[in-house]
Order: sequence, then structure tokens, then C-alpha cells
Amino acid sequence: MELSVFHPGHDQGSNITLTVFDSFTNFNRTYPAHTAYRGSLLGAMKRLQDADPSFTFNTTKNFDYGPYLVIVNGLEAHDNVYWEILVEYKNGTIIRTNVGIGCYLPENNEHVVLKFTKW
Repeated sequence: MELSVFHPGHDQGSNITLTVFDSFTNFNRTYPAHTAYRGSLLGAMKRLQDADPSFTFNTTKNFDYGPYLVIVNGLEAHDNVYWEILVEYKNGTIIRTNVGIGCYLPENNEHVVLKFTKW
């Protein structure tokens, strides 16, 4: 049985901006994306991948921490190189999320940055 819950004024989800940034080459590309109501970044990324063939990603399963982002647009995490998930606020402040793509719930008009970088 599927439950449907109506949330007046909140059923539209969130429009976000997603930027893929390669810190080694300074290449970046920005995409518009959309989440379901209270939906995760992973859902927004899956919708984007289905709608725009220029955006691709792959994850691996981690039973303790959820989906782990491995490849974005052909750039693969390896050794000490990984995909960092950042949020840039309108005032220019940038923070690192404390959860992964499966648990992070973007807010409307948020700018999420997937940064290919080294630790």
C-alpha cells in the first residue's frame, strides 16, 4: 500500500543549482536540478542524469554511510582524490555537508557544488 501525504505549499520540491567543479583543471559546469518535496540530493542528481546526457554519475553502496559518490562526468575518485559535497549560500559562505548525497536535503534555490579534489 502506498501512502500519499499532501503538504499544502510544500509539494513542489526544491529548485537547486548543481555545479560540478574539477579543482585540478578549474573546469566547472553548472546545471539546474530539482528535488522532490523533502527529497535528497541523490534524487535531484538522478533526475538530472535522466534529463541531461551531459551529466552522469555513479555511486557505490556503503552499508554504514549510504551511497558513496565515485564518478561524476567521467572523473573517478581514487587514492586520495574524492568528490567533496559543498553548499554555497547567497552571502558567499561555503560549507561542507556533514552527510552524503543520499541524506542531504537541499533547500529551495540552494547552490550545491560537487568538487573533485584531493584530501
